[in-house]
Amino acid sequence: MTAEKSSTLMLLKEAIGNEYFLVESRLEQSLHEVRAVLTRCPQSSQFPVLFLLSSLAFLEAAPQMIEGAMDGEYLGEDGWTPSDFLTHIRFNSHRISIELGSVRGRLVKTEISLSSSGLLEITTRGRGRSADRWLAAVQGQSHLEEVV
Repeated sequence: MTAEKSSTLMLLKEAIGNEYFLVESRLEQSLHEVRAVLTRCPQSSQFPVLFLLSSLAFLEAAPQMIEGAMDGEYLGEDGWTPSDFLTHIRFNSHRISIELGSVRGRLVKTEISLSSSGLLEITTRGRGRSADRWLAAVQGQSHLEEVV
């Protein structure tokens, strides 16, 4: 296993199993805004939670279409890495934030921010209620069900 895969797995394991309290989830036209508070989430897990959320946003993003064809940068099997995350992360006004528009041919259209007090805000455009599903992953829930 490469060092990059190892660090990705470490971040994901640290992120899963944290609890949150949903403050608001509002969908208006194509804009979905979610506000939640991470409860019982140590500060050491806050960075991994942002990594998990940005990973899911990237992996579920649709390909960008240019003149009716997929963007040449788009790879069907592509992963979100710690270096991708660090490239996009910003620190300002006591908040950690990540703003993703188009990334490697994917229309991510997601903004995620987290305050030092644990207030988490996610805004998506044209992604339906995806952010609600991503938050469930933070608690270790899956939206997949076993087919019998």
